[in-house]
Amino acid sequence: MPRSYRDGLATLLWLVSIAYCCIVPQQNDIVLLLGGLIPVVGCYAYLARRGSASSFMMIMSAAIIARFIAIWHFPNLSDDIYRFVWDGRLWHLGTHPFSVLPSEMVGAHASLSEELYGELNSPNYYTIYPPIPQVIFWLSTFFSSIDVSARLMQCIHACFDIGTLYFGYRLVKLMGLPKQRLYLYVLHPLIIIELITNLHHESIVIFFIVLMLYALKREVIWLAGAALAGAIAAKILPALFFPLIFFYLKDNKRWIFLISVAVTSLLLFGPLLYDMEVISNLAESANLYMKKFEFNASIYYLLRSLGFLIYGYNMIHVVGPMLTITTLIIIGGIALVPYMKAISFSELITLMMFTFMVYLFLSATVHPWYVATIIGLSVFTSYRAPLVWGLLIFLTYANYIGSEYHEIMWIVCLEYAIVFGLFILELRKLGGIRLIKWS
Repeated sequence: MPRSYRDGLATLLWLVSIAYCCIVPQQNDIVLLLGGLIPVVGCYAYLARRGSASSFMMIMSAAIIARFIAIWHFPNLSDDIYRFVWDGRLWHLGTHPFSVLPSEMVGAHASLSEELYGELNSPNYYTIYPPIPQVIFWLSTFFSSIDVSARLMQCIHACFDIGTLYFGYRLVKLMGLPKQRLYLYVLHPLIIIELITNLHHESIVIFFIVLMLYALKREVIWLAGAALAGAIAAKILPALFFPLIFFYLKDNKRWIFLISVAVTSLLLFGPLLYDMEVISNLAESANLYMKKFEFNASIYYLLRSLGFLIYGYNMIHVVGPMLTITTLIIIGGIALVPYMKAISFSELITLMMFTFMVYLFLSATVHPWYVATIIGLSVFTSYRAPLVWGLLIFLTYANYIGSEYHEIMWIVCLEYAIVFGLFILELRKLGGIRLIKWS
């Protein structure tokens, strides 16, 4: 069979299977989810490794079609949509979501009903969503229907993701990489299922990060700084990249970048964080998140087990902050690499990926969509462990089988055994250990 036919058949099967995954399974339907993912992963592996350049337009068209298919189904693997709608409706009532708890506003207006309140997964926490998501929530809640609001949000996320494809294509050309590298991202099931159908804001983050990298490569430094500020305004975590990029840039470019990030951040965050009470509420939510939530962790779970063994109870209130400090120290060390020695642009992207992987490895909570950022970065490197992680992490939906959530630890162990093993092999093979040495 000619290669173009094989590519066509694989693309068609991928498209049908990804549509099934976006539409059919619910959060507790791991069997149905895996039933769709198995052919998706098979087609993804084939096209990512063997998809030809001559099939580029066909494969990219299928990827874009899949993103529009993903819009036409209500989020099926996450209930975060209800908090998004709640925050958006608060804005329409003239109430700042950072200033009140949902439990203080339930029933205050017909749009803040007991029914909607009952769907919230963290009703006793202040919102943690930064400015850009808040604008999207506001734009999407002019209508009373939650279903319509979800569709509008999905359309916005799809537009950001298509923007990522555009700037990603231009970036791979600038870096002299084969355009087929984009298959790694555009066909990855986690990107479509989690970021578009289920509305996680990494789609916005990845768009701004790719735009930032494109601007850095073109040496448009002010745009790179504004793009990083946009990523931070979508989800605070990209702030971890700032010191690394600051030290990568030289002379006046550093200060142009710093000023651009600062000014853009002030413009984006200023209207939202206008007084100390709002800032205090946001910090309280972040602190509670660090000390209360735990899901699909790796090193944290090992330390938690040690705490149970020694003290007989969960030490998250100690281990969580301790790991946060450790994370910042390690990431600070990575950021100093370009200060200690010259690195290439591709090595900068690799160090950005390492930075975020350190954060994930030391975090107490690693939801599936958290891996999307390193999937986006890995496209421009030779590392493939993030791509495999993004496939394996779907197994964590087995935790929702039954009427009550329960974490299946052997799945977590299997996931991280494969991810750590593959990452260590790639570090040795691709010279990652040499890269992070300062000499």
